[in-house]
Amino acid sequence: MREILWAALIVLAGTFGFVAWKVNAPLPESPGSVVASQKELQSEPDVPAEAVDQAPEPAPEQPALDQSKEFNPQDLLGVHTTQTGISIIKEFEGLRLDAYVGPGGKWLIGYGHAQGVKSGMSITEAEADDLLRQDLVAFENGIKQKVRVPINEHELGAMTSLAYNIGGSAFSSSSVIRELNAGNRTAAADAFLLWNKISSGGKLVVSDHLMERRQKERALFLAR
Repeated sequence: MREILWAALIVLAGTFGFVAWKVNAPLPESPGSVVASQKELQSEPDVPAEAVDQAPEPAPEQPALDQSKEFNPQDLLGVHTTQTGISIIKEFEGLRLDAYVGPGGKWLIGYGHAQGVKSGMSITEAEADDLLRQDLVAFENGIKQKVRVPINEHELGAMTSLAYNIGGSAFSSSSVIRELNAGNRTAAADAFLLWNKISSGGKLVVSDHLMERRQKERALFLAR
């Protein structure tokens, strides 16, 4: 009986340790996107003055949060980026099977993977998919660390795509996560559209490419 009790305690401790690791995982920086490499020029990019000139279509009202249920980080363990979210990342990051120098001056490969990449490296498309999955796990875990409210897989996928593009530090200080944690899901969705600029000639200008990506991320965030 004593052996059974000790075994149960060990399993329980391991479970709590796994949850703690998931919740406290760091949010990485972008593998090397244009937005992230220019964030030093975007000291306050996430403000209404940086919004798209044309106002977005009104977002549908989102269901109110269930305040009667206390948020439990363990509820997020089974939440992962959907294939739609992965498709957005692939579409806008682009696939390159030979190592290349990204906007931030780092060697990248595949869908913007940076770790361990050197000049002259080549990979297959299947290997690029594997590297992307590894990167997404790190970004997902970092986002889950910042979330203080229940989220679904569409919301996680949209935020993962955004964080992958702008970097962990920028995402952590963005009004997307701030409004979400405040229970303002509609405002959080619209805040995606604020991250639509690149640097050109020392000035921040709206990028059609980024605007299209932000619109798709916003639509995914609102999907139910």
